[in-house]
Amino acid sequence: MSGGHSTATRLSALLCWALVAACQDPGPDWIEVAALPAVEVSPAAKPGAFLQHTQRLEAADWTPAPLPGVWMAALEIPGVGTSDAAGNAHELSVAEPNADLPTPTFVPYAAELQDAQSFVPGTYTVAGGDLFLFDPDKRLCSHELRYTGTLKQPAPGRLALGNVVTDGWLLAPGGALTMQLPEWHGAVELDLGLWAYGTNQRAETNTWVVRLDGREVFRETISNHLVGPLAARTVALDFDGAHELVLENATGPAVLALGTLRLARPEWKARPPERPDLMLFVADTFRADNLAMNGGDPRWTPHMNAWAAAGLAFTNAVATAP
Repeated sequence: MSGGHSTATRLSALLCWALVAACQDPGPDWIEVAALPAVEVSPAAKPGAFLQHTQRLEAADWTPAPLPGVWMAALEIPGVGTSDAAGNAHELSVAEPNADLPTPTFVPYAAELQDAQSFVPGTYTVAGGDLFLFDPDKRLCSHELRYTGTLKQPAPGRLALGNVVTDGWLLAPGGALTMQLPEWHGAVELDLGLWAYGTNQRAETNTWVVRLDGREVFRETISNHLVGPLAARTVALDFDGAHELVLENATGPAVLALGTLRLARPEWKARPPERPDLMLFVADTFRADNLAMNGGDPRWTPHMNAWAAAGLAFTNAVATAP
């Protein structure tokens, strides 16, 4: 009897908690998208890949490279497979198979193209935003070719692209990121870092779109950059329950990098954080004894002296390299 009474008591308490929760404003103040249980990226790449993109190359796309017998074509997505050390893959094939043509063969380093005697016709490599093909008789270049670059995923929910490594996703042209959101009500802001990773040789802009339950609520055209940081973006949204939120790489040939996505209520963002922000100052090519805390003249670096006086100083930190 005591066991049954205890179970009934627990069930009653659970029911009371559920009723109280239902009467309150549902949903947290903020959500990291990476923590959502239902996040889907389409089109899906093959297992183990982070991004896979296929591009058609026609005869008009090729121009002579500075090296004899080598032709070059601009890639829509530069650097998708620049380094084989990262486990990235490359595939170049003839659109209509022809047994009389040489088989395209990838070599990992562009430097190998400097010695045309070390490889056979059909050898190719990728460097930056270009594909280089050794085809002295233009037997391959005169046919329609298809290049597929595959970028290996560094870790689930992480992206590594150019000089950027962070939490986030890459969207191929036409790709979309779909999120099933919990029940929220009121104004919400979507914060993210954004980068259109592409070469200006083929197109200069990309358009990304935000859809809420299939309805377009935001659209922006941004410039493509081969090298650059993730630029901060904020999109204002209005929620009235559970929703499906989609971020789409709508137009343009560049990869869309979406980093550190977060949904937050404006009033939460306006409040001071529960814990203070942390700034870690690491000095390279800077003598520690320039600071007053280490015996330096207090008139030098007054702002850094103030940081040291108000913060925590690590006086015995050791690193093998800067």
